[in-house]
Amino acid sequence: MGGPVALRRKDLSSASAPALIAALVIIFLCPLSLASAANPSPLENAYISVIGAHGDGFSITDLNGIFNIKQGLGTGNYTVEIRHTGYISRILDTTIVASAETDLGDIGLAISGKIEGVVQDLDGNPISNVSVACRDESDNHAVDYAATSIDGSFSFDTDIKNGTYTVEALVFSDSGGTTHPEYSSNAIVGIEGFEGQTTSGVIVQLKPSGTILGTVKDTSNVPIENVSIIAIPEYGSGALRYGGFAKTDSQGAYSIDSNLPAGTYKVSVTDAKGFVYQYRTSERYWDYQNATVTAGLNTTINFTLDHSGIISGAVSLTDGAPAPNVGVFAVCLAPPHTIKYLGGGITDRAGLYSIDSLLGTGEYRVFAGNDFYNMKIVNVTAGEETPNVDFQITKSAAALAWITGTVTNSTASHLLSAELEATGEAISAFSHTEDNGTYTMEIELPEGQNSAQLNLTASANGYVSLSQNVTVNLEQTTSNVDFALQTIQSGTLTGRVVVLIMDTVPPTVTSVTQTPSKGNVLPQDIVVVNATVTDDATGVKEVALNFTNGNGTWITTAMSNLGGNVWSASIPSFSLGTNVTYIILAEDNTGNLVSTLGTTYENNYLVVPEFPILTILLPSCAISSVLAIVLRKKRKTSH
Repeated sequence: MGGPVALRRKDLSSASAPALIAALVIIFLCPLSLASAANPSPLENAYISVIGAHGDGFSITDLNGIFNIKQGLGTGNYTVEIRHTGYISRILDTTIVASAETDLGDIGLAISGKIEGVVQDLDGNPISNVSVACRDESDNHAVDYAATSIDGSFSFDTDIKNGTYTVEALVFSDSGGTTHPEYSSNAIVGIEGFEGQTTSGVIVQLKPSGTILGTVKDTSNVPIENVSIIAIPEYGSGALRYGGFAKTDSQGAYSIDSNLPAGTYKVSVTDAKGFVYQYRTSERYWDYQNATVTAGLNTTINFTLDHSGIISGAVSLTDGAPAPNVGVFAVCLAPPHTIKYLGGGITDRAGLYSIDSLLGTGEYRVFAGNDFYNMKIVNVTAGEETPNVDFQITKSAAALAWITGTVTNSTASHLLSAELEATGEAISAFSHTEDNGTYTMEIELPEGQNSAQLNLTASANGYVSLSQNVTVNLEQTTSNVDFALQTIQSGTLTGRVVVLIMDTVPPTVTSVTQTPSKGNVLPQDIVVVNATVTDDATGVKEVALNFTNGNGTWITTAMSNLGGNVWSASIPSFSLGTNVTYIILAEDNTGNLVSTLGTTYENNYLVVPEFPILTILLPSCAISSVLAIVLRKKRKTSH
């Protein structure tokens, strides 16, 4: 028995009153979702990017939130990303067919949460121009970046979903330079963000930094300029990239004065051409010094570097031709067969090489390419050159040829990042165009070949690939291999970007009426119930009428919309004396529900007889007649 279930969240068609109340409580505790409003607001200036294997494109939405991409999208599958400042980005997958329109319809962007705060020093003074990152703790990816204002404040207002975040204040720039000497980066973890809401009061205090400074000189006490020094925490970099680097000046001096909170650091030289700055000992893999840093104080670490020995020579093929682009390596071993010094170099086009760094005094095994069996044993003295260490190899590690050219479109505009692929017998090579549409492809020829026939293909998203045959010769450049690509037959991608409403307010139920009215419902009457239901945010989705005849069973029937905000449903007839109770359930397009259970709109009525006044008067008349007869008899007896 009972009508169709109107609200899909819970089957209430045969629930007892306690079960109904429990079900409604469960419904109200369910997480609320986002849905577009009945009349959603369009989003202007949303950025749309489309990427696929057969094309790409982008667009900006207009005043009405509409975008339209008509070029560069061949038939295939695509990923569409929709972004707008202040909102949560969306990523969609779609299929596009050439010469056809793909309409994504309304794409709703939810309003992003906000995380606001300030960066201060330990005394509470604001610090401006600090780079701040907001990371989602679920995967540690950075969702947004900001820089502090003159009052030290920052705000993240894009892609902040419901979740937990870490806010990092960083004292170094993306290029690696220091922006705030004397401070160290710091972070606040466990910050809760909520869509459409603001989390404020986040305070990140920069830690004071210590300073590692010193000089780099050779064994004759001569300063070494332009040497790179790096300091990394002994325990590892962790979530924040503590540590720093610097280069020596003309006096050989360096100073790392930020991002060094108290602790122990490994300080090492990472680049000093012509010197020995890395080697392995029995205890460590490279030359570094430990530095104990105290906040606000200087720690001095000086380096004295030996001049490197030099190994030089030539590498040629068995026919006497020079072998360019061949790696030559020199290894000095320390007992028991561990690497103490290791250096290397690459031959130039004339086959010449020079290894001039990282070679301390010792005995070296030197080899060219991967020809380990023909290595040579040479003795090297630091600061001196060991020349004429020559090699002859049966195959050049890179017998090379080159192809150059330009890739344009049909209007002669340069194509950036067009891809080029060359294939031939035992040959495969790749390249891509630069900003000006030019490319240079390096071809490695098979052993014994001085030339090769290749098929060269140029391709770019949104364009028809084009191929041509090319002949290349050893150590020569084949120039002016140009391509003019035609645009592909494109499909069209369109849609509208709108605002998703954060709706937590359920519909409002008012003006519940019934016909016949209460007190006039007869056994044969079907009762029509009308209710006015409104929802200003996302609109009313569906309304249900739930009623019971007093036996503990609730029956659900869907209410029909009569137009506007009026909804209607009927309760079937019941027998004389039945007490009927009914309530209204309503759901909006966000999933918020409301019930009139326990409110003034929880209605009931009693089924009454067809002639209630006559049935009362007839017994009264009978009683009056009996009383009149009794009185007459008493009068006769008294006389």
